[in-house]
Amino acid sequence: MGDLGALCDLTVRLGTVQPGSAVAGQAIEGAVVGSRSTNTLVGWDLIDPTSIGDHRTRRAPVRLIGAIPPTRSLFDDEILLGRDVLDTQIVDIVGHRVNRVGDVILESRDGHLVPVGVEVGPASLVRRLGLRRSADHLAEHVVAWTDLHLTSARGHTVQLATSAAALHRLDAGELAELIARLPPTHAVDVLSAVPPERAREALHLSHPHLRRRLHRLLGSTEPAAPRWQRLRGWDRRHGPVRP
Repeated sequence: MGDLGALCDLTVRLGTVQPGSAVAGQAIEGAVVGSRSTNTLVGWDLIDPTSIGDHRTRRAPVRLIGAIPPTRSLFDDEILLGRDVLDTQIVDIVGHRVNRVGDVILESRDGHLVPVGVEVGPASLVRRLGLRRSADHLAEHVVAWTDLHLTSARGHTVQLATSAAALHRLDAGELAELIARLPPTHAVDVLSAVPPERAREALHLSHPHLRRRLHRLLGSTEPAAPRWQRLRGWDRRHGPVRP
């Protein structure tokens, strides 16, 4: 067992499920460790967890169990927590809000290190600046790992292709709420990834302005809505039309 370098990032596979897990079951799969010149992606089972201290995605010295293996590539359903989640925007599909991630919350469960949520809001950012006392006076807000949609390039792409991702369990109304908060190109990706009938229902429930824009991006057409319908239910975010 010897020192390998600094912990640079952690990975999780969004398509894997640990048997008997109470959450989505997505345990930490690997770690990116590095020195001044190289970074190596290794399996989490090769990392001595006692060398890390608290479970945070931050640079910390780590020790490797056994010999240093060749670096591997990310699996198709694998993302980097630091690169693809931390400091990126996510959509809270329950609270219907867009937030920026300040920290990733990990817990040890049955011998696995599992992401259970992300912390959003100013408290986590102030804490990362080293101002812990100031952060104690700020409200903390946590979004459950199972209730978020990633907007980072790889996070979004992997969730589209992974049946365990939150977007695939949304009904038409919830889907309409999600696409109202995504960039239009991301919204089109989501609509293309769900069953066609559910996508059509979500479009029907969407705000007319957003619906016409998404129809154009999808390469289909929709008759122009009458003026009364265009005005009814508008809000500044072009959210779903309410009866």
